[in-house]
Amino acid sequence: MNLCGRLSLTTLGDLLGSLYRSQARGTLELIEDKGPFSGRVHRLHLDDGRLRFIESPLGAEKLGELLVGRRFISRAMHCDLLARLEADPTITSGKYVTDSHWVEPRVVGQVVHEQTSRRLIALFQLRDARVAFRVARPESARIVGNVPLTAEEFLHKSPRARDRQDTPERPSAFDDSVAVSVDSHRRRALLVLGLPPHANTTDVKLAFRRIASRLHPDRHLVAPENQRELLRQRFAQVTQAYHLLTG
Repeated sequence: MNLCGRLSLTTLGDLLGSLYRSQARGTLELIEDKGPFSGRVHRLHLDDGRLRFIESPLGAEKLGELLVGRRFISRAMHCDLLARLEADPTITSGKYVTDSHWVEPRVVGQVVHEQTSRRLIALFQLRDARVAFRVARPESARIVGNVPLTAEEFLHKSPRARDRQDTPERPSAFDDSVAVSVDSHRRRALLVLGLPPHANTTDVKLAFRRIASRLHPDRHLVAPENQRELLRQRFAQVTQAYHLLTG
């Protein structure tokens, strides 16, 4: 398997497609070596070609912050988590909160899944970076028990190299201050549905039906209460995003 050495010569969608077809296990690294964010690294961890989780400052908060925001852990727990991570960098947030019995592994997996989807959409806006792939099974991905993104979730409608024909020159690095869309509400709604900025109404309807069928509370009547609450919150977000984009 040979990957293009620079993102500007291909697209993230094409890279992920090649890794998926090769059933690759390891970490795809995107290293920004030009522009104001030179030195920033984004790591996409894959297992059998499927995207498990992403380490990146773009697109979504860290796991601990997301758990606090959804009220699965308290601020005091979060402070304890941060202190533990600083004392032992080999410990992951997912492992610590599950080993401490603060949050069930399945709930952590749901949050990581959402975090990964949001970060992936943000990384699709990255125009250039040095590309490297390290063959190694991401151990921490198994600890939190998160379900990897399906091929439909991380490849469907992703930008491809063939789509760059006749498109204007874009910046060589993604600037956090550049909005994916002029309308920030539309941008956030698209992120919630896991869609790229150029998605149309048909894409929105298909994404909503797919996600809503998986999250609907009636499908999880026997799930633990905290997991049902996470699903209810996520379902409400998806429904709100759908109405905003189709209203």
